[in-house]
Amino acid sequence: GRMPKPKKIIGITGTNGKTTVSNMIEDVLEDNGIEFMCNRSGTNVATGVASTLIANSHFFGKPKCDLAVFELDERSAPNIYPYMQPDIVLCTNIFRDSYKRNAHAEFILDILNKEIPKNTKLVLNGDDPLCSSIKPENDRVYFGIDHLDTDKKECDNIVNDVPACPKCHGPLVHDIVRYHHIGRVHCEACGYRSPDIDYLATDIDTKDMKMNVTVGGKKSEYPLLNSTNINIYNALAAIATLREFGLSEEKIRNSMEKMGISETRYSEKEVNGRKYILHLAKGQTAWFYDTDFEFLNDPSIVQVVIAGARHHDTYVRTLLAGVPAEKIVHMRDESDTPAAVSKEADTVFILYDVYTIRLANDIRDK
Repeated sequence: GRMPKPKKIIGITGTNGKTTVSNMIEDVLEDNGIEFMCNRSGTNVATGVASTLIANSHFFGKPKCDLAVFELDERSAPNIYPYMQPDIVLCTNIFRDSYKRNAHAEFILDILNKEIPKNTKLVLNGDDPLCSSIKPENDRVYFGIDHLDTDKKECDNIVNDVPACPKCHGPLVHDIVRYHHIGRVHCEACGYRSPDIDYLATDIDTKDMKMNVTVGGKKSEYPLLNSTNINIYNALAAIATLREFGLSEEKIRNSMEKMGISETRYSEKEVNGRKYILHLAKGQTAWFYDTDFEFLNDPSIVQVVIAGARHHDTYVRTLLAGVPAEKIVHMRDESDTPAAVSKEADTVFILYDVYTIRLANDIRDK
């Protein structure tokens, strides 16, 4: 709090997508020759922010550049916002997360409502009823995705953090369901509804990997870095934040055409006609029963291979989901998994925790 701050500060927070979106924003800024400091190589809690400020200051504390981009852990808000007030805060989404740190989604929402400064402009996910309700008195813009062919009318996930109207707690009607509570909703009892969208993604083309974004009635085309719904939201969040920062659509588009999603989070390779997909996943045991293993009980999935210290726990959870025992293989040693993979599979998904990226790559290579 005692240090001089850069003239402009952008904060990126939310449960999922913080790092991906922060990296995208930083890559675009760097490609456009804009100097900034960031905590990309540090942590997103108070100590990481402090060390970034120190590392990017002159001897007497003056910042070396006028712009800072900080990924900010939502749980750490009380240790950050009182001492550093961002001009813009992007919130990607709000989900329940680690019980021991984050308790419940509404607990996190309450922290953000208390701690985000009243003069900070917000860039919020308008398709998330929790995220879009943050600091209602603050200046804000919303981003969201128009109709998709995969949209549903009912949530078929085990976990839904918004089962009732956020305003009156009455029955909530889902107009569009994407996954969990992400989508468009309204309440017939009190009139609550999802907000109008300022940055609306339309015409999602997963073949040519492009999408349109409509802002103020004007439609602009941007490249799609990845076709999954989560990463469409991530790209849209980055575009909205960069536009609010003041970068032109042309500069953002030209930079994004050179980019890709970080391979530590998602990557695809095809070898000998078989596709290998690495996908970062949550890794704590508590998530076994907040995760829809039931979706694995599907004829198109020919095998589930489980390995690691908690392989028995995961095996039991998979059986409870109805997956036939003959489809499941489990073992203690992760390095034994490549030999166990069925030759019948034309696509192999390797799901790994943030701390086991190197192990996941070794398994993929084997």
